[in-house]
Amino acid sequence: MVKASKSTIKYINKQNVLNAFIGKDELTKAEISEQTKLSFATISNLISHLVDEGWILENRIGESNGGRKPIVYSLNGDLYYIITFRITPKGMMVGIVNLKSEIVYSKTIIMPVYDEKSLTKLISAAFEDIYASRKDISDRFCAVAVSCPGIIDNTEGRLLYSSILHLSDINMTELIRRASGSNINVHLFHDTDALLLGEYYLNSDLNGKSLAYILCENGVGFAFFDDGRLFRQKGMGMELGHITMNLSLGSDSNYYSKGGYLGKTLSESPAIRRFFELCDETNSPIDSSLDPTSMDYADIVNLCFHNNPVARQVIKEQISLLGWVVSNVVDLFNPDVVIIGGVLTMLGKELEDSLTASVKERAIGVFTEDLKICNAKYGFNSSLIGMAKHVMTQQIFKSIKL
Repeated sequence: MVKASKSTIKYINKQNVLNAFIGKDELTKAEISEQTKLSFATISNLISHLVDEGWILENRIGESNGGRKPIVYSLNGDLYYIITFRITPKGMMVGIVNLKSEIVYSKTIIMPVYDEKSLTKLISAAFEDIYASRKDISDRFCAVAVSCPGIIDNTEGRLLYSSILHLSDINMTELIRRASGSNINVHLFHDTDALLLGEYYLNSDLNGKSLAYILCENGVGFAFFDDGRLFRQKGMGMELGHITMNLSLGSDSNYYSKGGYLGKTLSESPAIRRFFELCDETNSPIDSSLDPTSMDYADIVNLCFHNNPVARQVIKEQISLLGWVVSNVVDLFNPDVVIIGGVLTMLGKELEDSLTASVKERAIGVFTEDLKICNAKYGFNSSLIGMAKHVMTQQIFKSIKL
């Protein structure tokens, strides 16, 4: 057996002290010692080094429990920052996240992505905005985390294929480094993976549970998390929208029995198309303000809230399809919790109840007994925090044991 050197042991202990601050606002030396099981003398030595290096701050003097008043320490959240991008066909959500997982800057850039040139233009515009708006911290960016829909190779940082973005074989690492003007670390995420990570890190009730996340937005994405780890395989799509289907759903059998892939009937574009088809078929009046080229998923949901009969039919069909999707995911993965993301969650409990009833009817009975189906709580912003925290666990707060 090879013994670890003193420098290796010191590095591991220092890392464990740093990790003690994850999710904690403040800690004393005694609390760190109790959490890490390291001696008080070792903790004192390591804290001194971490303070000198800028990782930890001496916050204040705490209350005495009978002896000397302790110094209370906190993580220096502003030592480094992670740039986060959430790319969609309509543009990008930009965020800067500090080491305390706080979003210190965010902006939405509306700039459609439809080929490599438009993607490059969008990413360049994002960096120009970041450097102009947060020049004060530009020397403390340690990584870029980016999510996008499609099939990715996260180990190589490549977007292999995205039908919704009209892209294939894009080296995202090279593109981002070129736009940033630096050799910064780049971490690539499937869009649904990023959202699932956000829900997991922000909701402590999900700890220790197996999670499935289904995103119904511009397509139908999927992510799975179990045993504290994200399910990722090189080149794996996890895009449910590409699943071939041939459903027959009651009175709508002619529409759904056309077959093809799921993304042709479930998600924003097919919902909008279906809305105008039904308006024509039923001779329903169309508000002059509604334009197929500018209408979005949320418009249909809002019309549904206003009891528009065509919108209600479209949403009913979308929920029915989503019910089939959730049932299949439950049969395949047997998760503890299924989280639904996207605009349909505007329906609130109506969506949760409808999907629960659908799944209990269709899925394997034993898998549905304790199953919970819920809407995402934290919205699309959660993906920025989810990616950043995941990067921190790999790049900064590494879990190391001898």
